Amino acid sequence: NVKTIKIPSSVTKIEEGAFERCGNLESIDIASDNEYYSSIDGVLHTKDKRNLIKFPTGYNGINYTIEDEVSHIAKGAFSGVAHIETVTFTSNLKSIGSNAFEYCRKISSLVLPSSVEIIGERAFQYCVHLSSIMLPRSIQEIGDYAFCGCSSIQTLSIPKSVKKIGHSA
Repeated sequence: NVKTIKIPSSVTKIEEGAFERCGNLESIDIASDNEYYSSIDGVLHTKDKRNLIKFPTGYNGINYTIEDEVSHIAKGAFSGVAHIETVTFTSNLKSIGSNAFEYCRKISSLVLPSSVEIIGERAFQYCVHLSSIMLPRSIQEIGDYAFCGCSSIQTLSIPKSVKKIGHSA
């Protein structure tokens, strides 16, 4: 039933999966003087804002725009977010980590910016309403199981730039 987590300046490391199964979590707040992490509207980032680490699973909105500074979405960052329907990506985004959007069951379409080069393993696994995907020419790698269980996909065009398509992608 945790809705808000407040992290003090003394925290120097937040391990992967630290807030897993916090289904009602609406906000992760970081002390402004923390040297390693920051929070933008309740979303956990590295201090330099280049890495989006964790999006609160209990976020009540249906739309989210990723900040311009973000170049990487961390492993499991949006995993299991129930209400999110659309995500607008920054033009600086280079990579989407493993399991980043798995089980985001309401996302129906993806338009990835031309800057994205890597889609990690299981990145969009079980996004069951995902029917439309626009992959940019910059994509070089699609990880194992990246779109596994996305039963609504109608068409997917793989650009010539792709060098690797993972197992069961």
